[in-house]
Amino acid sequence: MSRPAEFNIIADRNVTMDYDIVHTESDGSAFDLTGYTPTADAVGAILPSGRLELSPTVTDAANGVINITLSKAATGALVSTEGLKPSEMPKWDLLIDTGGVTTKVAYGILTIVDTQTT
Repeated sequence: MSRPAEFNIIADRNVTMDYDIVHTESDGSAFDLTGYTPTADAVGAILPSGRLELSPTVTDAANGVINITLSKAATGALVSTEGLKPSEMPKWDLLIDTGGVTTKVAYGILTIVDTQTT
């Protein structure tokens, strides 16, 4: 299994967020997620209760694809991260579990921006 990959996610407020992450082996081939259960959350002082469940799902096990979706209502409840120092930005982690063995596969910063309307 490869080292955890860094993915920085940008979520627009009041817009459904749909983000795919492809987990790979150290040689670049797809990691088969059959039998794995993903979990993910973000932590940060600006998040509701300091934590946000990201509810990932395996959408293509054979090709290592995990999808993270946040509804329009969920992103609408967030506040913009504009103006925050890097140390203040919410951080997120993606874990996979099989048979009680939990492995961190991805992590990053969650940036929340106000939706631009024209």
